[in-house]
Amino acid sequence: MVQGMVDYKGCRVSRSKSGSWRSASFIICEFFSKLIFFFGLLNC
Repeated sequence: MVQGMVDYKGCRVSRSKSGSWRSASFIICEFFSKLIFFFGLLNC
């Protein structure tokens, strides 16, 4: 358990069930999509 943290339903948060690779992969993909978009605009 993460002390003092609750989810959007008000339940206590378990570190093993929150975040993990699912959210990490979303953040990494979002970063690279912004990077590709930026260089695509830069080369126009």
